[in-house]
Amino acid sequence: MASTDKPIATTWRSTHGDLTDEEWDLIADLIPTYSGDGRMGRPAKWSKRDIVNGIFYVAATGCQWRALPSCYPHWNTVHRYHVRWSENGVWERVCERLREQVREREGREAEPSAPHQSRDRRHALRRVG
Repeated sequence: MASTDKPIATTWRSTHGDLTDEEWDLIADLIPTYSGDGRMGRPAKWSKRDIVNGIFYVAATGCQWRALPSCYPHWNTVHRYHVRWSENGVWERVCERLREQVREREGREAEPSAPHQSRDRRHALRRVG
């Protein structure tokens, strides 16, 4: 997917705060609509944006999942989505989109010209360790 399909946010805050509409628009289409394996299940109680905000709160503050403030969905719900999205590559796609947009904003090609070695390096380190 070309990163020009989405607007480039002027800033992405590194401090905690819920996502702005502009930030949410950058990643909303990457967040799965349904939580199950193609099953609709019961209607969602919380929006995916609220769940993402809860995940980002934990990431930004370093708090324990169980200490997630009550303004976010229940900690177990937020944690369960985080684990599922980590396992199925959602966060990798989010990072890839943001990386592409940063590179384009800096006047570089969306894709790096040199092959990315970190995945191979991690695999090699696991074998050595």
